[in-house]
Amino acid sequence: MLNKIRAWIKLTSINGISSVRAIKIVKALGDPQIWIDDSDSPLAEFTFVSENMLVSLQQMSDPPDWNKIAGLIQQHELKFVTFFDEEYPFILKTIPDPPAWLFYLGNLQESDFTKSLAVVGTRKPSSYAITQCKKITGELVRQQMVIVSGMAYGIDAVAHRAALDNGSRTIAVMGTGAEQIYPPRHRELAEEIRQNGALISEYLPGSVANVWNFPNRNRIISGLSQATWVVEGGIKSGSLITARYAQNHNRPVFALPADINRETSAGSNHLIREGAFPVLQSSDILEVMGISKTNLSDNNIKMDSLNDLEKKIYQILVSQSEEVQFDQLLVLSKLKISELSTIILSLELKGFIGKAPGNNIFAIK
Repeated sequence: MLNKIRAWIKLTSINGISSVRAIKIVKALGDPQIWIDDSDSPLAEFTFVSENMLVSLQQMSDPPDWNKIAGLIQQHELKFVTFFDEEYPFILKTIPDPPAWLFYLGNLQESDFTKSLAVVGTRKPSSYAITQCKKITGELVRQQMVIVSGMAYGIDAVAHRAALDNGSRTIAVMGTGAEQIYPPRHRELAEEIRQNGALISEYLPGSVANVWNFPNRNRIISGLSQATWVVEGGIKSGSLITARYAQNHNRPVFALPADINRETSAGSNHLIREGAFPVLQSSDILEVMGISKTNLSDNNIKMDSLNDLEKKIYQILVSQSEEVQFDQLLVLSKLKISELSTIILSLELKGFIGKAPGNNIFAIK
């Protein structure tokens, strides 16, 4: 595998050979392992390959920093897939500028990208955005959707966490090397994603956070997704860059309507004004994506794990069309404060309910 990786990296290390050009070259010449070290390079037949580029290749014994890269690959047991491999996500091949290869931790499944949704947003979300992201994302993954995001602070992390907490796989696209966890505080989250999905990067092992990497990786977040949902974001936020990529990829864009006076909501509201689909509930996304809502909730199977009082409270919450305040639930349930508090905690730990600001409670259906 290292020989294969070395050949691909050597090819794309030549100044002027982008991922798109590398794919074109390999499509014509075959596996670069076979010809990359030839003194009489077959690259000369391509009009976009200059004499200087050929000289650069001939003078390059190994790609820059190859020993360090190879060491990181072995140390972290990084996996590698190229555009021509079966494991390469099929949906990513359809965008105009797919990466020639990907490094990743975890595992990739073809089913990950049949009902995939990019969920992105601001790093400083409002409590409203957090609540709605948790609630709606939870409902979506229980319809077998897979969440794709960037593992950043804020909405990205909320979306990944909502997927994991509801027993779903999730995919994180990194703006660093796949083994370079960024931000560092998300190491625990990254490990859970690796165990239940994948950490993906087009950047070389050892690549650290660079401001230019993140807008570029957003095309991959969109490219891996059947649609993109901007939960909350400013006009100049990275989430809007992802939305623009989705529009260019001819894929639906959704946005959560939000406070018109909040700066971090301006971008998502702007998208709606431009024609993005507003998201008021999970069915708004499912309907546009042509996904029929089914009763696939694990909660239906796990109801037997609840005692009678837990079932009673859960059924009360399910019957409500909106979030219910704790005091209102006291009246409806006719329980004591201590009894209800204990039941609410138990249901939350078991994944049947969620909490929202203002001491509000909602059922996870």
